[in-house]
Amino acid sequence: MTDYYRFQHERPRAGQRVHCFTSLRALRDFAEMMKAQDPDFGRMKFWKVKGTFVRHDEGDVVVRVSSATRIRL
Repeated sequence: MTDYYRFQHERPRAGQRVHCFTSLRALRDFAEMMKAQDPDFGRMKFWKVKGTFVRHDEGDVVVRVSSATRIRL
């Protein structure tokens, strides 16, 4: 099982298919951009997702979630 990274308000659920970043660096870069553009950015939560690769998605991936742990950037 591989680690992936995601942002969303609620914890991703086991079995759910979600879009994820493949590196922490990519998540941090995206978060910096969103911080400047989204007034609700402060409510966003960040997750380290353990999951199984499903498919590529525009440079990132879709994974089936096994577990998710909240992280701080």
